[in-house]
Amino acid sequence: MKEAGLRRRKNKATSKGLPNRARHRGSKKGTASVTGVLNTFGIRPIQADAPLSAAAKQSVRNDLLISVLIFSLALFTRFYMLAHPAKIVFDEFHFAAFIHQYIRGEYLFDIHPPFGKLTLVAVARLAGYKAIDYKFDELGKPYGDIMYYPLRAFSATLGSLIPSVLYLTSRTLSLSVPVAVTTAAMALFDTLLCVESRLILTDAQLILYIQLSLLFALLLWKTPKSTPRRYAFVVLTAVFGAFAVSTKWTAIVAPGMIAVISLTGWVFPSGALDVVEMGIAGVIAISIYVASFWIHFYLLPNSGSGDAFMPIEFRKTLNGSAYYDPSHVGASFIHNFRYLNWEMLRANSQIVARHPWESKWYEWLYNARGILYIDEMTADGRKEQIYLLMNPVLTVVTVVGVCSCVAMLIASPWVLRRKRQAAVNMEGIERVYKTGKLFGMIAFFLVGWVLNLVPYVGVKRCTFLYHVLPALQMGCVLSSIALEQLPGRVRAGCCTLVVACLAAAFYFWSAWVYGMATPIAELNKLRWMPRWN
Repeated sequence: MKEAGLRRRKNKATSKGLPNRARHRGSKKGTASVTGVLNTFGIRPIQADAPLSAAAKQSVRNDLLISVLIFSLALFTRFYMLAHPAKIVFDEFHFAAFIHQYIRGEYLFDIHPPFGKLTLVAVARLAGYKAIDYKFDELGKPYGDIMYYPLRAFSATLGSLIPSVLYLTSRTLSLSVPVAVTTAAMALFDTLLCVESRLILTDAQLILYIQLSLLFALLLWKTPKSTPRRYAFVVLTAVFGAFAVSTKWTAIVAPGMIAVISLTGWVFPSGALDVVEMGIAGVIAISIYVASFWIHFYLLPNSGSGDAFMPIEFRKTLNGSAYYDPSHVGASFIHNFRYLNWEMLRANSQIVARHPWESKWYEWLYNARGILYIDEMTADGRKEQIYLLMNPVLTVVTVVGVCSCVAMLIASPWVLRRKRQAAVNMEGIERVYKTGKLFGMIAFFLVGWVLNLVPYVGVKRCTFLYHVLPALQMGCVLSSIALEQLPGRVRAGCCTLVVACLAAAFYFWSAWVYGMATPIAELNKLRWMPRWN
């Protein structure tokens, strides 16, 4: 009896335990499936960043030191004679006027998004800019009491950062230090980039934001997932990509290519982003773009030169407008945002007026036509001219570099096939992998170079030399990749020669960069091409 009772209790306990164990196994499966779903979306526990080795830390310190030295040199080239001329220079006619209108709260219209202008407005306010009664109605008009120097200084500072960022980008691409320094020198001694960085314009901002978005994207694609460093690079890539597009729509190429790589992992297989990472980047980028327009509307409550581009319903909300109605409830921000973006697109497509200094996209490739920014005669018969021109040495270097990369890409199937056939061990397989990575890198920047030029091929509106700047930066990187493929001593010699020639050409054409008073006969010697007039 006692034994039978024990058996019954044991069986009862066992029968109760079986469902518990089954439930335990079921909970394990449920946890695994949830974890799988979370992994699919990239939701994982944060992992600590891997510590850098002593050699890697030393390399980072060296690169930062070289970057600071390059930045110091760039500051000198950008700030030298920055206050001269104290007059409205070419497109300062538009951008300085925009800043003046923002400060006065007068509604304005521009075909470009407002972010670049808003940063200049922030600088103007911090510098104590006074909205005095001044009309921006004539090129070459003296600024008088207008506070223009801090605005030029801001552009010059941002422009001075571009060579250093190009150096760091080259190092991130595993290019050697001499080649990376050469890449930086291409931007440092480019007369075109230097002039655009010294004036009240948004081009220095534009190029810096594009370069920073590329740099942080390259770092992002090399960083392990679910680490603080990777999330930081996701944020920084999105921020600077959004800054670029929010300054000018023409900057869309670099952020667009970054988005494609981040979605597909093409060229950089480890670069594919998880759903969460893409969501973070998308929200940040869209928020920055939309917020810039909200600030634009907020700062401009008064009637101004841009009224005619907006509907009457909007103009009823502008103080001083002929249609102003204090009781009128304006349209929503989203409605105005959509309307203004469409109007910017429409106005841009309808620009048909010709300009004496316009040039075609294919002329930029061989530096055929510059732009005379200012032309003033001094009391002693000399001339002060600022003539926008790409450094002629850089023109040659980038053409040779791009053509070399095209040739390498054409030969890539044959080269890869030969290397695969010769790969009999792990070392050979590693060589195949590195070669494939090289060709992918070339393809990425070559596509970027082409896409930055394509929009100007069929465009009807007038285009100018400075529109080549985004493509030119891609060309600089391609030229450096081509340089890197040369044998060690030949590479070092070529780098030295390129930097020396770039510096010499910059000095030779410096009168056109800084608007220095120069005898007319000497200025004529600078005109090497028929259309450099």
